[in-house]
Amino acid sequence: MRLPTGLSFIFAALVWTIGGLFIERENIPRDRSPSPFMETPRTGTPGFIGSIKEAQPKKVLPDISPGDPEISVQWGTSGDTSTGTAFPVSSGGFWLTARHVVDNCARVGIFSAQNSQGGFWVRKVYVHPNADIAVLQTSRTPPAIAIRPASKKLTVGQTGYHFGFPQGKPGDLLSELIGRRKLRKVGRNSFVEPAIAWAVKLQAPRLGAFGGISGGPVLDQKGQVVGVTVAGNIRRGRVIASPPKTINEFLQFISIRPDGTPSANVPTKTLNKGAFSVHGDYLRKNLSVAKVLCSAKRPSLN
Repeated sequence: MRLPTGLSFIFAALVWTIGGLFIERENIPRDRSPSPFMETPRTGTPGFIGSIKEAQPKKVLPDISPGDPEISVQWGTSGDTSTGTAFPVSSGGFWLTARHVVDNCARVGIFSAQNSQGGFWVRKVYVHPNADIAVLQTSRTPPAIAIRPASKKLTVGQTGYHFGFPQGKPGDLLSELIGRRKLRKVGRNSFVEPAIAWAVKLQAPRLGAFGGISGGPVLDQKGQVVGVTVAGNIRRGRVIASPPKTINEFLQFISIRPDGTPSANVPTKTLNKGAFSVHGDYLRKNLSVAKVLCSAKRPSLN
């Protein structure tokens, strides 16, 4: 199934390069992400903050509650060729990404290098029925990243590191956990899922949009996955991610055993404010964070 230099893969990549993506108001290309979310603060609602300084760093993240603030995201697709991010979680060739990155694609591929037009096709796609996550299966088995056990509680104010390909190019974010949210997807596929909100503190490099980082991992200080990026709003400086519980339950449901290591064995000494982008470069170099291609037009069989 691997097509490192296949003409169909290269053609699909060139279609994306020429302009087969969504275009934002500033004429900046982005991936097929949902529209920026709209969040309505509730007076006196714990967890909704105007500044990250208001967070309580040592407060354990509460359990899911019906009263969690709700965020609405318009779900849709242009039907064009587009890109996102994915990362391996098993030595068996299984990867995590966002569902909206790969849903309804004619074919899904993974670039073999961040600056390459070649790559390999995904053999199978598993989509979560009620959450914005998906699993990809490939014959390639890059170093996998460990997932944080759902039993280990997250804390409000803890640091998160987001890695991926915003706008189709390497880019990373440093954020701090705000609290739980309910993410309501509206449109072609409608559902409500539990999610976690993160406040972006640093961008590397400075980004014009977050689109394209969807499907990328959110890592904690130990290099374990604590979320999959599924939505963002650059003006508000917010990123929304699926929580570890959703990830672990879905992998268990489709009988996949994650066996990665923290940061896929990339030293965690670079997981800090001054060097997190270096950490991201190592992950991308090892293909532990990769760019995903959604081919809107099925390649020729000839």
